[in-house]
Amino acid sequence: MAKYVIRQYQFGYNDECYYISGSNILKVYDNEPDANDAFRKLEIEHIRNAELHEQSSLWDLSGDELKPLNDFVESKVGKKLFAEEHPDYNDSVPASLSDDDVLKLGEMAGIQGYKLVSFENEPVFYAIWILDGDEEGWYKIYDEDSTSLVYSESRDETIKNVGDLAYDYWYEKKIKGSLEELSDSPSLLSSFLEKTKRIKFVEKKKKSFIKMKSEEGADICSLNELLKKPLFEIKELSIDQVLEIEKELAEEFEY
Repeated sequence: MAKYVIRQYQFGYNDECYYISGSNILKVYDNEPDANDAFRKLEIEHIRNAELHEQSSLWDLSGDELKPLNDFVESKVGKKLFAEEHPDYNDSVPASLSDDDVLKLGEMAGIQGYKLVSFENEPVFYAIWILDGDEEGWYKIYDEDSTSLVYSESRDETIKNVGDLAYDYWYEKKIKGSLEELSDSPSLLSSFLEKTKRIKFVEKKKKSFIKMKSEEGADICSLNELLKKPLFEIKELSIDQVLEIEKELAEEFEY
């Protein structure tokens, strides 16, 4: 049976603008029209209430880049979206703008508060389980206002998240050992390292090691598959498992 999942984005603030810091499952539907209707209402409300001058998608845009937004709104309601060249704290989405046009504006401006994901069968998500030393556990994002599990309905997207993980935890990490000590396929590992720009093998008499300076998720995954002791594992999670983890994180954050 098909399932439809609405994920709600969580936002952090960096003293200049809001940015997406994570997400959580808001609701699950069995019926597509109901899911689409709920998602539409949530998105419209989010866009109408957005503080335009603090949106990360608009923060550093030039006047020329903002012009299509101004022109679109002016063509619909007779006035521009922004009073000045750049978004100001007094700027807001006009109340007279229709719901359909609000959604179009949100798409054009990159303003999004929710995501609707559909599954033909039972939902399956992908998350990263860290195996490396003291960091063992789910890959999570810690923010001032929330702690979020990093996961996706797409394995390819999760591989991209591995790049973020590598930057957060393993940038300039040294994996000590010879190729034979580190891998059951040392020749394959050697060939991979020769072709990879930002993951290199440093060979010394007593202290050989692999040095990681890559943020490319695909490269990190390829390296991981060749190691005797992997750094992480991409795991499948059911929707109930995700909900349980999110519940635990919410309780942990409140505590």
